[in-house]
Amino acid sequence: GIGDELSPAPHVARHFVLVVPPFGCDTKAVYKIHAARWTDVADPATVRGNTVPDHREAGVGTGQGNDLEWAAQQLQADLGRLRGVVASAGHPGVRMTGSGSTLFVACPDRVAAMRCRDDVRGALLAAGCDGVDVLVTASGPPAADAPDARLPGTVRDDPPEERP
Repeated sequence: GIGDELSPAPHVARHFVLVVPPFGCDTKAVYKIHAARWTDVADPATVRGNTVPDHREAGVGTGQGNDLEWAAQQLQADLGRLRGVVASAGHPGVRMTGSGSTLFVACPDRVAAMRCRDDVRGALLAAGCDGVDVLVTASGPPAADAPDARLPGTVRDDPPEERP
């Protein structure tokens, strides 16, 4: 279809290793580079389709990913270098968040995530990549990860009472 029909995806608890470089990617510039790439397509029918996998976990491991990665790497060449270092450390499934610059590796559990973190830290040190943070985090319980359009209670202010 055209993306107008949504259905819930099953919750899959995962751990993630975040690779946070000491630089960012300007979102506007990334989108500008990405948009310019579309003008190079002579025949729009040749643009590859994107089939969404049956579950989120498959998307991370099968090359489904972030179409902005190429544009972000054009903006920040060191981002491509970091991806290469993470991949060469034994984690070729490294992906990028949003418009960059944080990279991540999805892991099935905490033990695998800690091992990945250690692999990546060692590879970054050996490659001379200074100032890169490597962190481990996890998805929350199903209720915490449920989509919610409301702001968190810590941010949301109740509207003031109307006065006559």
